[in-house]
Amino acid sequence: MGGGTRWDTIVIGAGPAGMSAALELARLGLSALVIDSAPLPGGQYFKQSTLRAKPPSEEGRSLIAAFARAELGRLMDTQVWGITPEPDGFEVAVYRKSGGERRLWARTLIIATGAYDRPVPFPGWDLPGVMMAGGALTMIKHQGVLPGRRVLLCGTGPLQWVLARHLLEGGAQVVGIVDAAPFPWKALRRMTALMGQGERMREGLGAWAAILRAGVPVHWGKIILRAEGADGVERAVIGRPDGTSTRSFAVDTVCLGYGFQPFNHLARMIGCEHRYVAPLGGWVPLRDDWCETTLPGVFVAGDAAGIQGKDVALLEGRLAGWGAARRLGVDVADDQVKALGAQLRRQRVMAQFLSYVFPYPFDSVPFPVEDDTILCRCEEVRVGDVRRIVREGASTLRMVRMLTRAGMGLCQGRTCADLVCHLLAQETGTPVADIAGPRISPPLFPIPLHGVIGEEAHVRGEN
Repeated sequence: MGGGTRWDTIVIGAGPAGMSAALELARLGLSALVIDSAPLPGGQYFKQSTLRAKPPSEEGRSLIAAFARAELGRLMDTQVWGITPEPDGFEVAVYRKSGGERRLWARTLIIATGAYDRPVPFPGWDLPGVMMAGGALTMIKHQGVLPGRRVLLCGTGPLQWVLARHLLEGGAQVVGIVDAAPFPWKALRRMTALMGQGERMREGLGAWAAILRAGVPVHWGKIILRAEGADGVERAVIGRPDGTSTRSFAVDTVCLGYGFQPFNHLARMIGCEHRYVAPLGGWVPLRDDWCETTLPGVFVAGDAAGIQGKDVALLEGRLAGWGAARRLGVDVADDQVKALGAQLRRQRVMAQFLSYVFPYPFDSVPFPVEDDTILCRCEEVRVGDVRRIVREGASTLRMVRMLTRAGMGLCQGRTCADLVCHLLAQETGTPVADIAGPRISPPLFPIPLHGVIGEEAHVRGEN
């Protein structure tokens, strides 16, 4: 049996899914601890900032207030870097700069770690001034800082419109929006998915109206081909994936918004079975109707289980909380479960609609990337290095990692592993879904040595 403080459930992640799960566990009288790497709860959807007094939405404020009142354990500004399954539960390894316990123990786990921006490589993507849309949105909304003055948005999906609206309101010039998808005529075939989605419709239409008023051109069916500049991005060239119909823009910032990837590395680390599902953002855990994975006692909820948005995350968090309670022997009312199931089905339809209208382009279109393009930024591995190794016989991600070190840097493949899988698929003619994803090992994040062996040993100089 593991050491450390013991809980009925440890919830990893204090975003919409994690907070919702923890509130249900507290309501049912179970002991729950919520751990998050951020200093304040809220996650990306309901992000709170210590730098700028911009509160989240009314929905977010209500959830955060309920979370603050609940009888729960909370460890903020704390990194979970490893989990060890044991016969009667799970040992969770954590690191905090302020010190404290390094090992905690729980009978069940709920992983609600959300998602992160999906990178897409192209020549010049490592220049200063090229950044992810999610990071740019955080800078504007929560730090009050514009990422640049002349900004080109490249990617696919409605997040680009939302970001464009915030950039315009902040005083930036949006020189264009480049969407890899064609004009979304096919959305008309599934308009019933928008029923009951008033909040999203208002947000989307408001962003669209702001773009039209500002006269921002939208370039459908195109991608960014390269960024150019000396000490930072100065120009961006867009065009069709085959390199035709090119156009150049003078810019100081390029924001990439090709969607998100589930951050489920902890679930993969401990052996939960995963599969590749393109509409959900990549590798996702296999789960039952209670969000329980193939490893009994481990639940995954929200975007960590597949990109479906805030509303699905809120509902899945509640469901995972009930699932953990059932695993611990606590009954949950059937009528509540049925009502939540109906809500969840409606919200998942909207997520399916968005992935249908704005699919990730490189699941079907080959990377239009030159050999000299950096693929793994941690280890400075180039696309050509991977192509050469594959043509010499490497057929798996593991072999590519061993021979090139791609994915073996500080991020442990969070940035490049999916890119390498797509490149492998392109070079070998194998579906991406049939290429095994990366093996995740602790520590998940870089941490000081004394975070593993203990502060006292660090001070005394012990091995």
